Amino acid sequence: MKVIDFFLMVCEQTFLFYPVVLSLYISYRLLKLTDLSADGVYVLGGAVFAKTLPFAGPLGATCIAGFFGILLGWIVALMQRGNHIRDLIVGILVTFMLYSVNFEVLGRPNYSLLGKLTLLKAGYFSQWIIGLAFINIILVAIVYLLCRSRYGLLMRAFGHNYDLLIKMGFPAERYRIIGLSMGSFLTAVTGALFAQINGFVDLNMGSGVALIAIGALMIGHHIFRTKNEVYHPGFDLLSAFIGIFTYFAILAFLMKFGVQPVHLKFFIGLILFASLRSSKGYSLGVVS
Repeated sequence: MKVIDFFLMVCEQTFLFYPVVLSLYISYRLLKLTDLSADGVYVLGGAVFAKTLPFAGPLGATCIAGFFGILLGWIVALMQRGNHIRDLIVGILVTFMLYSVNFEVLGRPNYSLLGKLTLLKAGYFSQWIIGLAFINIILVAIVYLLCRSRYGLLMRAFGHNYDLLIKMGFPAERYRIIGLSMGSFLTAVTGALFAQINGFVDLNMGSGVALIAIGALMIGHHIFRTKNEVYHPGFDLLSAFIGIFTYFAILAFLMKFGVQPVHLKFFIGLILFASLRSSKGYSLGVVS
């Protein structure tokens, strides 16, 4: 494989998955919530896209998938309300329930989109990677502006000290809803994009999505680690991109050197463990 082909392949996978990393960045880095519901929401986005494509078209179906992501984020936020149930448990519970919901939406374990018109084949973009890069630029700009806004500041305050935010008279749960809804929107849109590029939706395609995204955040933070932990959204978003790019580059190298697909999760798990172990402050959610 030529170097340029290898680079383009890794870039395409990175652009396809990066919105999920942005989603977990919002919940894990800003709100300090471990939202594992991304595994189920990812599949839901693809499922809703597949079923609404015939009458809504590729652009409309992608938007509808994003809307359902927002709805699921709102539901997850309500389930976590008041921190009566831990965010980790809520995420696992929602993913567990979404398996049945996604099956009902699809009507079968997997659904083929081969031969059907999709957003990246409808004349909007000449090549997948150009379209994905364009979509990523828009989503990164939205997340960056959110982080730089007053809402972003209060979302960080939510993650840093939930009780103090309430005592100061701020509607803390509002920022939970905004953050989780935005995150689930990004995840659902990514699921829809995955379905369009790969030509299918499968009930198990979301397995490990949240863990990979968190691992990418850890890898990126480890690469760009500095002694000064002053928060800067642009730096964080760049390190998140480098993290997921590095993840897919390692994955491609392992496959190139003959590692069987069934063994990939073991080696990737070791890499993610090493990143989590070496990024203790970040994983605990230290915010300056």
